[in-house]
Amino acid sequence: MRHTSAHSIAQGLWVIQLALLGLLAMVLVAKQAWRSFPFFTWYSLFNLVAGLVEFFLNREASPYVYAYAYIAIETVSIVLGLTVVYEIFTQLFVSQGALRRLATYLLGGAVLLLVGLGTSVVYLHAPSLKNTLSAILISEEAARTLEVGLLVFLFVCSSAFGLQWRQPIFGIALGLGFFTTVQLILMTVWTYIINSANVSWIGITGLVAFNVSLVLWIGYLLAPERVTATSQLPDRSQLEQWNRAVMELIHQ
Repeated sequence: MRHTSAHSIAQGLWVIQLALLGLLAMVLVAKQAWRSFPFFTWYSLFNLVAGLVEFFLNREASPYVYAYAYIAIETVSIVLGLTVVYEIFTQLFVSQGALRRLATYLLGGAVLLLVGLGTSVVYLHAPSLKNTLSAILISEEAARTLEVGLLVFLFVCSSAFGLQWRQPIFGIALGLGFFTTVQLILMTVWTYIINSANVSWIGITGLVAFNVSLVLWIGYLLAPERVTATSQLPDRSQLEQWNRAVMELIHQ
């Protein structure tokens, strides 16, 4: 009975998620947000298409087909999530070329490292599907740790970076930070869960977290961005010093 209840709740949250993803896509198109946030736009549209595919496969396909589709979708979603983190940093470093270049190198290296880690771990544990899923969880936990670390660093240094809570970029970072933090916690907890009913509730928690992030993104994109007065702008001297230091390091 409890398993049936959890399944019904998950299905309902899934439908809500698809509706919110569709609304987010319409907002992105209406506001022409792809011009300012192309990677976030691709990330959102991919999640919409992937959500529809997963919803169909979960109802119609065999567990093995669904499991491998989930692996592929999660891999692409994680990589796209990292590109959104990169986009957030490059938006903030628009006038600091050296820091923007450093962010590009770091995120590119991180993606390559995670792809290599995921591929090697999956290869070592193949052909068992159970072991392959465990390997994916290990790789996803590593990726989520990287995402959370970068976003925590971003918020800690928000005043130096000029990140204001009224900006859409703040909403994108906040929503992604919330979702990835919850996912990282769930990936860690999943290791200790052996009861299938408890696993179902972990999945429900993940759905709720992503739905909350979707509401944040839609709200921030729809809300008018207030123009920040010059007197409210942060002191950029520290950021400029970092930029000069990185520039000197690059040219050594």
